[in-house]
Amino acid sequence: MVSKRLSQHLTNKRSTDRGGPFARKIDEQRKPIFLYTDAFATAGDFHVPFHDERLMQQMFDESIKRGITKFVGGGDIWDCYMLSKHLKRVHLVTSFEEEGMYVKDVMRRMLEVYDDIYLAMGNHELRWLKETPNVSLVQLWKQAVPDDMTWQQFTSRVHLTLDNHIHVYIDDQDWLIVHPESYSQLPLSVATRLAIKHQCHIVSYHGHNDAHGWDKSGKYRCIDGGGLFDKYSLDYQRNANAMPEMKSGFNLIVNNEVIPFEGE
Repeated sequence: MVSKRLSQHLTNKRSTDRGGPFARKIDEQRKPIFLYTDAFATAGDFHVPFHDERLMQQMFDESIKRGITKFVGGGDIWDCYMLSKHLKRVHLVTSFEEEGMYVKDVMRRMLEVYDDIYLAMGNHELRWLKETPNVSLVQLWKQAVPDDMTWQQFTSRVHLTLDNHIHVYIDDQDWLIVHPESYSQLPLSVATRLAIKHQCHIVSYHGHNDAHGWDKSGKYRCIDGGGLFDKYSLDYQRNANAMPEMKSGFNLIVNNEVIPFEGE
């Protein structure tokens, strides 16, 4: 585990709080997450209800087998399909309430496996804030609370941030789990640039790629995390285009060793 002195140094280094009143307000509202652990599972881009049930269950099974009790989500757990402005050629979900029921079921099952869940914001959760500007992210996630839990019980284990990233520290290693605003057709292009900028290991989502490598210095791991989406359930993926084939997957990180699992 990270020493108390080192963990405080790392947190101060990454915090947006530099003493100014508005910097503090940003921290208070965004609620940045700094996690210190020795092992965690990470995945993003679930796009519930268009997720891969088989791959998600595999992640649960592998986490249980290794005693991993923490999950770090890299954004886009929700698809927010009903809030999409994109043209819908087919209609897959009839209401936002229906979509919320799917997310609630996924969260119920995740809470059966993980003691603590840490969730960054992706561009699909951002749809909620764009369409409901006077309503907070809390109101979105209240729709995903399992029926046998109160909101207080839920948030004691499900930790939410408005940031699109979460820092995880294992020993003296710094991992950034991130749903960046940019993405590229080139595998690891965004992840390697993020590693150079932030000087840490990167697990990047949003690009729907699954790839592993290192930055130019050879010091930092760079990972395109794939995702738990089912590409065959994403209607727009049916269109012929020159984009790379989507690749799903998830990763377990134990004592700074990466255990990758590929989807389809």
